[in-house]
Amino acid sequence: MSQEKTNYTDFVGEVQHCIEAGAQAEAVRTTQAVLETIGERVDEGGATDIASPLPMEVDRSLLQVDHGRPYDFDEFVERVRERLNYDDLDLDTGYGKLRKSTKPKRCSGSRR
Repeated sequence: MSQEKTNYTDFVGEVQHCIEAGAQAEAVRTTQAVLETIGERVDEGGATDIASPLPMEVDRSLLQVDHGRPYDFDEFVERVRERLNYDDLDLDTGYGKLRKSTKPKRCSGSRR
């Protein structure tokens, strides 16, 4: 049984809402940074499983990296931080800064 792909616009909109981004470009960049880092951490089969319900516009972020690199949560956060580069985006000064957090923020449910 195949899973239905999530709609790209809805997906990015949900990310934008969850991270409280003022611009869609920030949500897209953040999505790419997180998915690439997850893709590096899991094995190829895991990346494929995670990517299967995602829109094809973002699933490639999981699939086009070297898989199976072992690292802990702190290194995961640092790798995401390194990938987040908003210098080319016209954003207010508050955007593009990875918030210091000791606990992952969870955003679930729909805004609908």
